[in-house]
Parts: sequence; structure tokens; C-alpha cells
Amino acid sequence: QDEASLSPPDDDSWLNVDPQQLEAMLNQHYGAASKIPHQEPTSIKEKIKAFLNQSSEIDGVEFPG
Repeated sequence: QDEASLSPPDDDSWLNVDPQQLEAMLNQHYGAASKIPHQEPTSIKEKIKAFLNQSSEIDGVEFPG
């Protein structure tokens, strides 16, 4: 088609968001960050390590006890 017959491009100004606006949008959608339980990185690391050290069979990982 001829470029002159095309409709004008969409407005993409909604993509320009400063960090404060982004934080406000995320808080509105997902809630404040303080609602997320805080875990120490070592705690997560230890849980993953414990999971990987478990034996697995065709049905999945077997946890003792």
C-alpha cells in the first residue's frame, strides 16, 4: 500500500513510565512489597539443596518421613 493511505501510528507514550510510576502500578496490581514474606537467601539455598539431595524414582522425588 501507499504510505500516505496508512493510518497514523499508535500513540506509544504509555510506554514512558518513570520508576515511581512503575512502583505504584506494581503495588496497585500485586500489593505492597511488604506483604511478600521475606526469606533469607541461605534459607532458599538450603531448601533447594535439600530437595536436590532427595532420591527420585519414576513417580518423582521421595521425601523421608
